[in-house]
Amino acid sequence: MLTVGLTGSTGSGKGYVSSIFCEAGIPCLDTDQVCRDVYEKGQACYTDLVAYFGEEILSGDGSIDRKALFQAAFPYRERYEKLNSIAFFHIMKATERWLAERKAEGVRIAVIDAPMLYESGFDKICHKVVAVTADRETQIRRVMARDGVSEEIALARLAKQKANHYYESRCDYRLDNSLANERNIHADTMRLVGLLRRLSADKA
Repeated sequence: MLTVGLTGSTGSGKGYVSSIFCEAGIPCLDTDQVCRDVYEKGQACYTDLVAYFGEEILSGDGSIDRKALFQAAFPYRERYEKLNSIAFFHIMKATERWLAERKAEGVRIAVIDAPMLYESGFDKICHKVVAVTADRETQIRRVMARDGVSEEIALARLAKQKANHYYESRCDYRLDNSLANERNIHADTMRLVGLLRRLSADKA
């Protein structure tokens, strides 16, 4: 099975590209959703986070308050790194289980949609990596529309993200999802799907 990593910064339109892969019949795992799942009460990740950060990260119903968790970890470097190490470990375990299930089903290509693909080490389990990029103006407009925030807040969020060249210098394939290319992104993605299918056939 060919495992493909899909990554890119906020506002790049990575989610739309992921939906095109799904439309083409290629299963995609959203690691943001996996993160939400492993944070659920009763999960091992939940237990590890509460053990390290304490009950101050919990809301009234005992669930993890993500805002409180972030405030408990940031801006303390050691605590923030610990948060990432705990979360990435459990997300990786869940991802490996998902990949094993897809392989057992006879799936030829599977996509891991991960914004922090490189930081989490997920790139090491991928045969190929696809980066979705967009110009800064496009990203600002998308973040504002998606989250209902001001341009100032959108800029502040983007300032914390990796620049496009970070992804471009590390990936195997890049898809330009800027507004100027929005009429072509579906066709561009489908061409890449065809290439990945040929690679998968060669790998068989």
